[in-house]
Amino acid sequence: MKRFDRAEVPEMKILLTKTLLCIGAVNLVGCQTTTVRKLAPIEVVPSTSLVVLSINWTEVWEDDYLKRMINGDDLEETLRELNIAGDQVSELVVFSDAQNQTGGSAGIILKGSYDVRALTHSLKQQGWSEQTYDGHKLYFNSADDLWFAPLRSGFLVAGTRAGVEGVIEVESDPQAGLTSIQPFDRLVARFGKKRYPISMVMSFPQALQDASGAALELSTVLLDFAGLGPLGELLNKIGFAKGLGYSISRQGSSFPVELVAIMKDEEAASFVSGTLNLLKGITSLLPQQQMTPTDREAMQAFQSLSVDRDGEILAIKFVMSEKDLMR
Repeated sequence: MKRFDRAEVPEMKILLTKTLLCIGAVNLVGCQTTTVRKLAPIEVVPSTSLVVLSINWTEVWEDDYLKRMINGDDLEETLRELNIAGDQVSELVVFSDAQNQTGGSAGIILKGSYDVRALTHSLKQQGWSEQTYDGHKLYFNSADDLWFAPLRSGFLVAGTRAGVEGVIEVESDPQAGLTSIQPFDRLVARFGKKRYPISMVMSFPQALQDASGAALELSTVLLDFAGLGPLGELLNKIGFAKGLGYSISRQGSSFPVELVAIMKDEEAASFVSGTLNLLKGITSLLPQQQMTPTDREAMQAFQSLSVDRDGEILAIKFVMSEKDLMR
């Protein structure tokens, strides 16, 4: 039998320690540490959603005007129902499949700092029932048919049953989520590079694409819901697009807006781009002396418009005033 030299003992301890670490660390491959990327709230949105509204709540909550744009009072009412204070939330995402029924998939995903145990205890004290789904605890308020669940990622989700269960499923398999399908993947990639106060992405199933008028009407309604009804006028100029996205930020009393439209093909994108630039050129020649103050402000907003095209994708930037957004 081989006799071990005392000098070999430290090396053996190091080897034993490494071996134990390798056995115990299930996230390690070849005993090299791997970094697990944290999910963003939009990455757990179900793929059945047609519209997703992302809100930097930390910024919007403190701005009465921005909060009014996205019906912030209604969102705060939902938070109060869940016993969550507004300053406990940093980011929230609202999603919907646009079905006006409790059987549809709709909800709100919250990111922030809260005591989940105390939160769920308070809900049960208020009469919420506890159920389970795929290893997760769900809480149900029969008074208004609202479902709620804490997620393993630390997020919270509330909404219809289908919406809450859909989010749980996507958290387990992010590749099955909305951000992995077209055209949402391109829209989210564009607006996900910067954390805007407010951004929205929307897409349409083939049935709506075949009935372009219905899709255009739906997109106009959704923009109106988000407090950006005047953008519906711009959509009338653009016509139907396969996917739409917008972001809005604030600079003093002005609101820079970027609207991105994924058209059906490059020809359609080229036509719309040329039309908008032509309209901008024509309106710059109109005399403004006889215009009303409202029309003059609208004209100035249109003159701030810039259009860029990359294949079938249009990127339209312009600046809106408070009065533009209130119309």
